[in-house]
Amino acid sequence: VQSKRCGHLLGKQIAPIPEFLARIRAAVAARAKIHDCDIVLIARTDAAQSYGIDEALKRLKLAVEAGAD
Repeated sequence: VQSKRCGHLLGKQIAPIPEFLARIRAAVAARAKIHDCDIVLIARTDAAQSYGIDEALKRLKLAVEAGAD
């Protein structure tokens, strides 16, 4: 899944959880390399429309565990 689509449009693809978390972990690692960094990592998902609110909440909780703020 590459292209970002508006969360309100139909036909979007949802990244599998391992890819979703890998992207977050990569951002966390990059942020850690910056001295005195004030970057805030905000995780988001469009999974609610495709998979339901429980799946969206599960993904966001995993994102926080992976280091998203």
